[in-house]
Amino acid sequence: MVGLLAQTGRRAAYAAIALGATSVAEVAELTGLRPPAAAAALQKPTDGESGTSYERG
Repeated sequence: MVGLLAQTGRRAAYAAIALGATSVAEVAELTGLRPPAAAAALQKPTDGESGTSYERG
């Protein structure tokens, strides 16, 4: 987990979620990331690979 949050884009994306972002577009707007980069930053890693996306709920 610590290694994943060491990535600046991923850390910013999760901070945006913590601040209330509910969509990739909102994460992109709050972080300054392009939407594809924001979506990639929100991917949930499974066995070292990208898996399902983060779902807030």
